[in-house]
Amino acid sequence: MVIVYLENVLFCKRDIKQTLYVITIPAIIDPDKVSPLSDYYKVVCYFTNWAWYRPGIGRYMPENINHTLCTHIVYGFAHLDYSELVIKVKDSETDYDNHFYKRVVAYKERGLKVLLALGGWEDSAGGKYSRLANCNKGPDSDKENFAAILRELKAKFKKKKLLLSAAVSSDMQVIDKGYDVPALAKYLDWITVMASEYHGYWDERTGHVAPLYYHPDDEKYYDEMYYLNANYSINYWISKGAPPRSIVMGTPLYGRSFSLANKNVHGLNAPTYGGGKAGEVTNETGFLSYYEVNSCPKKKY
Repeated sequence: MVIVYLENVLFCKRDIKQTLYVITIPAIIDPDKVSPLSDYYKVVCYFTNWAWYRPGIGRYMPENINHTLCTHIVYGFAHLDYSELVIKVKDSETDYDNHFYKRVVAYKERGLKVLLALGGWEDSAGGKYSRLANCNKGPDSDKENFAAILRELKAKFKKKKLLLSAAVSSDMQVIDKGYDVPALAKYLDWITVMASEYHGYWDERTGHVAPLYYHPDDEKYYDEMYYLNANYSINYWISKGAPPRSIVMGTPLYGRSFSLANKNVHGLNAPTYGGGKAGEVTNETGFLSYYEVNSCPKKKY
């Protein structure tokens, strides 16, 4: 997924690959060297244009955004018309008829920077973003093409003083095969590392969706999975050439739930047979939003 700055609404003709979702917070190295009020610190908040369809507590409108918590707002998502290579709206009723673009962009008047995210899980299905960089000459050429697209976008955006960012994988193998890290650091204003989805019901064991560090107990169940944690991912990006200042760590404000194979065997790495019961608002098996997680103690889960 690529993120572009919204000056009213900017549409461009080419874009990249990748995807993302929720809220991001900064990965800060040596914070004592930087003033807390400097531009170094970013709290990048995602606003999704489908949450207003949800019932009750799940309904979320542009006016519900607490602008004091964020330095940047990313509006998710626009889609790519692959046949014409132009950006299109995902939901015209939301984005245009109900003026969500305009209502979110209005936060610029309060000092926030507003960006438009292209992609998302739904639009990325089928690999159309990957095909933009794929020339059938192997992963090295794909990495070069991805960097070349970013270079072209950056050249255009710089003239209009627009921001360019991308949400990228936290998986070590994907990083090695898919990214020319120094090039990304050169052309992007920041790199959002999606430090989540390390574990879930697909593991058939309970686990943290976004662990900060590797847990020693994991060694009993996962072979060479020491890299499935945020600490390793962020430091791996740095080791490959991304300056710490350019990295924003993506943090999920949701949880993964599980159905225990044996109710008497619980805790970390307990056997499971699938996702937990769907939340009343999000209605997705194995997934609970932040507000649904908060309601669990009241329901005596």
